[in-house]
Amino acid sequence: MHTNLRRNYSARFIYHFTDKRNLPEIKKAGGLLPRRSLATIPYIPGGNEWSITADDRSGLDQHVHCCFLPHHPMEYLARIQGRIDPVWLTISLDVLNNPSVRYTPGVSNQAGMAQYNNREAIENLDLLPLYRYLDWTVPENNERRGNAEKYEILLPFQIPLSQIGGI
Repeated sequence: MHTNLRRNYSARFIYHFTDKRNLPEIKKAGGLLPRRSLATIPYIPGGNEWSITADDRSGLDQHVHCCFLPHHPMEYLARIQGRIDPVWLTISLDVLNNPSVRYTPGVSNQAGMAQYNNREAIENLDLLPLYRYLDWTVPENNERRGNAEKYEILLPFQIPLSQIGGI
């Protein structure tokens, strides 16, 4: 996927949002950790109680959640509900070389959400509206973009500081 994003879409990063108050703990931990690893680390969660419970129940708390663009519906909700003071971190595309990375065609903790590996993601995710201009006066293009903005990237490992920008 990483080569596909660079070559076909000129993508430079994937993104993760967090609360600004989490930055000192991220630095102290040496990078971004899956939420399950944060049991003894103080942090401000981006998800609401329902989202956290759904992640716990489905094992998604074992992943660092990222997205393709520096905006996502989950960040928007957390921000307008006043749960976080957001900062967007840039993540090196190199993390996508790990074969355990998964992609979802929507908000990952939604019931029945599919998960794709790198090859399946290239075949199944509509990345074009994320990286190319489409005529936004065409309703179908707006719908494609809205759907694609919900995609998530699930990284079941720590992301080291050396692969994170914006800290």
